[in-house]
Amino acid sequence: MPRTGGVYSPPAGTKGVSNTTIQSVPYNALVDDLTADANAARPITAGGTGATSASVARTNLGLAIGTNVQAHDAGLQSIAGLTTAADRMIYTTAADAYATTALTPFARTILDDSDAAAVKSTLGLAAIASSGSAADLGSGTIADARLPSSMGGKTFTGDVQFTEGVDFGSAVAASATDLSRHLALWGTNYGFSITSNTLNYVSASEHVFHSGTNEVARISSSGALTLETALAVSEGGTGATDAATARSNLGANNASNLTTGTLPNARISGAYDGITTLSTSGKITTTGNEIEISGG
Repeated sequence: MPRTGGVYSPPAGTKGVSNTTIQSVPYNALVDDLTADANAARPITAGGTGATSASVARTNLGLAIGTNVQAHDAGLQSIAGLTTAADRMIYTTAADAYATTALTPFARTILDDSDAAAVKSTLGLAAIASSGSAADLGSGTIADARLPSSMGGKTFTGDVQFTEGVDFGSAVAASATDLSRHLALWGTNYGFSITSNTLNYVSASEHVFHSGTNEVARISSSGALTLETALAVSEGGTGATDAATARSNLGANNASNLTTGTLPNARISGAYDGITTLSTSGKITTTGNEIEISGG
């Protein structure tokens, strides 16, 4: 007979009575009922599933996949294996693969902003958020890394210092009198300036010029140029730092080097002695005393 509330009850009249012969009909009815009950799906109330298939069993138990429970998913399995902690968030490293990374309280104040203006306000850039102008940067300096590597049309109103020299690249002068493409370096008290096609030295202190690590020349505050090594004769100099050496280097102290012209009378002075031979192809004329020849 059917179960009532999941509880099995034997058919009526099947129980035996003491000292009474068991009748086959009631007995067989009990056996048939037990067989039918054993072959029927065990109800949930009796510890079964009330079903004869897995899908119906899951449905009866409220475990229908896709309705009551999530089907197996590789991504969820990856997330289930993570160890979480305060101020960390989950992110993907590959398809269905997850990991965690830091998510600080400050970062969350930015993530909850709805637009760029709100982000700027969070970062303390409210003025720029309102105007969109860099002119609202009232303090601090921009790091070199934030500046473009190439800029054009810029005018610097103060001194500019270069730590690695200046490369003018392919810039060329616009004309023979245009020096601005070649040099336009100057300071308030020293350096160089250009006026029209003239290069001007602004002197307020000495400027020293080097070739590698060796000094080659310097310009004093008065504008005087001093070379570390005397300018060679082959380069238009004297190769000396004093007059006597200069005359020697130039051959000016050797009469043998006088190969043209004549000495004016004003350059010949006094009396001459020690002349052993005097040859002349004409007369010797004097406007003073007569010529006196003495000796043997």
